[in-house]
Amino acid sequence: MKDYFILKMKKPTQKFVDDFNASVKSRELRGAKLIAYKKNLVLTPEQKEVIIGTLLGDASIRSSKCNFNLKFEQKYTQVDYLVHLYELLKPFVGTGPKMRIIRNTFHRDYGVSCWFRTYAHIQFKYYENRFYKTDSKGKRIKVVPRNIHQMLTPRALAYWYMDDGSWSFWGTVYCLNTQGFTVSEQKLLVKALKVNFNLNFNVTKDRTFYRLALQEQDNQAFKELIQPYLLPTFYYKFEKQEE
Repeated sequence: MKDYFILKMKKPTQKFVDDFNASVKSRELRGAKLIAYKKNLVLTPEQKEVIIGTLLGDASIRSSKCNFNLKFEQKYTQVDYLVHLYELLKPFVGTGPKMRIIRNTFHRDYGVSCWFRTYAHIQFKYYENRFYKTDSKGKRIKVVPRNIHQMLTPRALAYWYMDDGSWSFWGTVYCLNTQGFTVSEQKLLVKALKVNFNLNFNVTKDRTFYRLALQEQDNQAFKELIQPYLLPTFYYKFEKQEE
């Protein structure tokens, strides 16, 4: 897996991406062999917590009839985190992380991400049922589960922060980037964080959206709660607090 870390050295070119993807190995299971293999797969408690935390962040679930699979995608500079997620969920994954070029008509430059997808598996149905719904226009959208207080653990919170948290540039504040959720859903998260961990978050304005910001007096408690589960490469998110 160490080859993935070459990605952090400089921005990959299209040729590098193509060559890299061609070298990614697959489990090579098909048909009856794959069906038999998947029957023995059961999520561990740790995997469940990681899925909950990342679904509050950038992870997504694709649903087709009775098939449900998870997709994880991060900017290439976060490849170590993505490989870590892959290793945690490896029994459920057929092909290792790949790269893709993201072209944007608004910018001259291009983006590069690293991603992987799990097998379709019934074990993910529980999370699809709780994290997704169909809105009034028939569009499938991600939502905050009504029972999120029963799902949120210190490990889940740590992965949520690694996946989509940040240290605010405008103050000494830890933020959870919940802009994709409604204000009422964010208030539900605020309540769960208070009940489960006695952490006080506010729903704050972020340009035309809203996100969660931790009240400064709880900074140390938040850090102590999640740091045991954080990858060392994410410690930089604490550095400004310690200056």
